[in-house]
Amino acid sequence: MKTQWVAVLAATILSSAGAAHAGIVFSDNFNGENGGVSALNYAGFANFTVSDGTVDLLNGFPGLSCVSGGCVDLDGSTGNAGTMMTSGLFSFNAGDVVTFSFDLSGNQRNGAQDSFTAGFKFAGVTALDYYSTGGAFGVATPFTNFFTGDINTSAGVASGSPFQTYTLSFRAASAGQTRIYIGAAGGDNIGPIVDNVTLSTTAVPEPSTWAMMLLGFGSLGAILRRRRAPAYA
Repeated sequence: MKTQWVAVLAATILSSAGAAHAGIVFSDNFNGENGGVSALNYAGFANFTVSDGTVDLLNGFPGLSCVSGGCVDLDGSTGNAGTMMTSGLFSFNAGDVVTFSFDLSGNQRNGAQDSFTAGFKFAGVTALDYYSTGGAFGVATPFTNFFTGDINTSAGVASGSPFQTYTLSFRAASAGQTRIYIGAAGGDNIGPIVDNVTLSTTAVPEPSTWAMMLLGFGSLGAILRRRRAPAYA
């Protein structure tokens, strides 16, 4: 009976810890766009709007590869690179760590380096504890304790660069909502290629949750110590 009780207590503690992690709230790999068929200057995305120019939808396009299925060339075929922004807003709470990640390659065609920008567009001025980069961006000294309505990072990518994962993260000091966006700078109709866009949140446990977890682990430890105590004649 004691063994069963210990197992139940351990499961309760671990489930409380797991509840603190919200996980992925949005992802798009572009595989289902346009029935899986490539399209130049495509603007019919299910989850994104395109502004400031155009982008090309790729899926089995000759000479160009995606991570799998579909992907997007951020410099379309009008001589003006576009910006893709999620059509929906995503909510977060104070203390949440919000991470935007995507896979991006070079243009896969010529020797020119392309520039791109990715970031967050908040619904209103939002307080952040920090903002930082990771993955293929490299880890930079984060910005800390500030208010913003829009924050982004720009970088260059060589034409022959393979797909790599880039990440942008912030921890919210107040609740809010955001969109995510990515776009290119250029006008030669060949740009960096993006795939597997994801937004995730990790919630920081409430103080009461931490207290319950600590109490639970303490109780579990006490039970195990009693069970291991030697018997004396």
